[in-house]
Amino acid sequence: MRYKLRQSGELNRRVEVKRASSSRDSLGGLVQSLSTISTRWADIREKMVNYNGENGIEFLKAFEVYMRNGDVRMGDILTFDSRNHVIIKIEDIDKHSIKCLCESRD
Repeated sequence: MRYKLRQSGELNRRVEVKRASSSRDSLGGLVQSLSTISTRWADIREKMVNYNGENGIEFLKAFEVYMRNGDVRMGDILTFDSRNHVIIKIEDIDKHSIKCLCESRD
């Protein structure tokens, strides 16, 4: 069944969109950090994903995150429930909404 956002009330969870950035410290070393790009409302659904791993089919706890279009890229981090989740896939739902498939990296 294709998901479609019908009302803003379905977006009932806050998520932060973060992106990795790098800078130089005082000694010239490279320092990696996460910068918050935006905070937005989303609908979050837990999902089990199976994939072919080293030991056959393995399962991964993932999340489908539905939200309005914006500056979101694969590899960005969505933070919710005090955990970081990496975006591994983005799908357009309609001209205003996207679905991000995320896996936990904490």
